[in-house]
Amino acid sequence: MKILFIIFGIISFILGAIGVVLPILPTTPFLLLSAFLFSKSSDRFHEYLIQTKLYQKYINEMVIERKTTRKKRNQSLFTVTLIF
Repeated sequence: MKILFIIFGIISFILGAIGVVLPILPTTPFLLLSAFLFSKSSDRFHEYLIQTKLYQKYINEMVIERKTTRKKRNQSLFTVTLIF
């Protein structure tokens, strides 16, 4: 099963990298999917992902405590809207 996660993660990453150059192919969803698939395939990568500053600042509180401040929620929504 881990092999399938790695294979699909690589395919998703390649499609995301191609999406940087081609405007018709979205980049962000493929890169998010590849991060998810790689984290499922390797405990070491999952631990690395959890230790990053962005995860600790924005996502950790939402995942563990199921709450977030209005300011952090608005910052996250603004960033996602700006990216899209």
